Amino acid sequence: MSYIVDAAACGLYFDSMPVAFTIIEIVVDEKQQPIDFIFRYANAALARLEGKMLHELIDKRFYRDVFPQDNDKKCLPHYFRSAFHRQVCQLNEYSREASKHLRIISYPWRQPGFCACILIDETEQKRRWDELGHRAAFDSLTRTLNQNSYHEYCEDYRPGASAGVVFIDVNGLKEYNDSFGHPAGDRLIQTVTGRIGAVLMNRPHLVFRVGGDEFAIIMEGCTEEQTCMTALELRRAFVNDGNPDLPPTLAAVGYSWGENVQNIDELLKRADAAMYANKQDHYKRKNEVQASDWQRALPRIRNMIDHKMIENENHSAHQMWKESYRIGVDRIDAQHMELFRMTDELLMAVTVNAGAEVYRKILGFLKEYVVYHFRDEEAYQQSIGYAGFEAHQREHQQFTQTVLAYEKKLIASHFALSDVKDLAGTVVAWLVYHVTDADQRIVSGQTELRPQQKNWQDIFVESAAAVVKKVSGLDNGRVCIHEVSGRPVQGDVLLKVSISGDVSGMVYFGVSKALALNVLSQLTMRRLNDVEEMVCSAICEFTEIACSRAIRLLEMQGVHCRTGTPVRLTSPAPEGLHVMVVEIEAGTLDVAVEEA
Repeated sequence: MSYIVDAAACGLYFDSMPVAFTIIEIVVDEKQQPIDFIFRYANAALARLEGKMLHELIDKRFYRDVFPQDNDKKCLPHYFRSAFHRQVCQLNEYSREASKHLRIISYPWRQPGFCACILIDETEQKRRWDELGHRAAFDSLTRTLNQNSYHEYCEDYRPGASAGVVFIDVNGLKEYNDSFGHPAGDRLIQTVTGRIGAVLMNRPHLVFRVGGDEFAIIMEGCTEEQTCMTALELRRAFVNDGNPDLPPTLAAVGYSWGENVQNIDELLKRADAAMYANKQDHYKRKNEVQASDWQRALPRIRNMIDHKMIENENHSAHQMWKESYRIGVDRIDAQHMELFRMTDELLMAVTVNAGAEVYRKILGFLKEYVVYHFRDEEAYQQSIGYAGFEAHQREHQQFTQTVLAYEKKLIASHFALSDVKDLAGTVVAWLVYHVTDADQRIVSGQTELRPQQKNWQDIFVESAAAVVKKVSGLDNGRVCIHEVSGRPVQGDVLLKVSISGDVSGMVYFGVSKALALNVLSQLTMRRLNDVEEMVCSAICEFTEIACSRAIRLLEMQGVHCRTGTPVRLTSPAPEGLHVMVVEIEAGTLDVAVEEA
């Protein structure tokens, strides 16, 4: 006679248990392999756990009758060992049917082929453990990995591979906390981490918050060039985009790289030291208050550099305006000339510290300008069906917000000279590049940029020459382009930019320091000291503008491609390239293209 579970006797002991309990019989096939199991007894707690009534369980086969959609049968081997081999087994399982994490303990029952099971619901406990684990590993403010995770990573690191570390330190956090409160400081930290995330999107790099205002990015198996490029992209991303309350650069960046790294922490210390050198720009800008010193810069790098400028005694009105800035629309060109004249007045006023009333007048002009000039310029764009209207309109809106933010700050500081200098630098940077680059695109479809079918190498060369000519106001008679052979790309600063898409390869640039200094002096109407970092940054900016111009021309020819970030070279470009030399009386520019 087969064994029958005494359900009434079991009920005396197990019905009132708060923990789910059941006695099951294993169903085997002709080869004595487990295929299912039958509930011969179950208490109320088990029925609640399974979400069934008791009559839906008792004497029913689990996989055939109760949950026919469940086919994984992970529990069966454990139950089989308990029922036939007298073993106590334990299994941690997630039940899709019950949506619960269960710990199941099975042990032999009185008769072979039967076993008893205790099912413990650990869903809430697991949730709490997961939450604690997440808190232990991640920073709650920035959602990056925290310092504990960094130490664990260093302990588990397997030496021998190449690796890079980028170290980031938020600028001016203490002062920002003191001025605006810690919630505002937290938002600054989140802004920095948001920009880190934007740069690193879809890259398998680890980001750790290793201090209150410090972050480390670890890049495994990378090249030195990739590490350098990531650091450059981050520096560009951290430039203040117009908020006068924030530091000019939100964070300082340094990096280090090793080919056979034995210790990640040592690599981080070297990156920290490199970051400190970049940090000096922030400290210098904060502490320097001499009347003849004020910030000049170019788009995206205008707030990264602080340098001394020497007065030009021959400065006079309209010196900043050049005929090459015209776009060929009389009303808009006249408004541009008026803005250049007012910018000249602002520079002269800052030089002599003219006082609040003069600054207030100039600020009032700027506010009016962004209304009527932007309105007229946008109306013209719409009338000719300009394809870049929306992007151009966003640039106008951003500059309008910048002017309004400066108005608020200047009034609050009673037109402090340092704030007026900052406004002057911002206006010069925005004005020259908006008029010489963004505004030129308005008429590009009709005149200057109407494409001719040219070799893509020639397009990059001519674009580089056109940018230098445009911003410096030179005419065609003073620019000569010719090809040289038998020598590599030359210049005081060497850069390369990657090209990918329908055409791919590398574009190499070599720029003389004399040319960069001359162009910068033309823009700012001041003679400049020979500041290495300023010159290098300017060259990077010229390079990006030249490449973006070339990309637009290629797009018009149906060639789709994109450029990478300019990377400074420490050794000459490969030999054997066709080097095109752009000769200008102020200096030279070498350009060469290497097809992939």
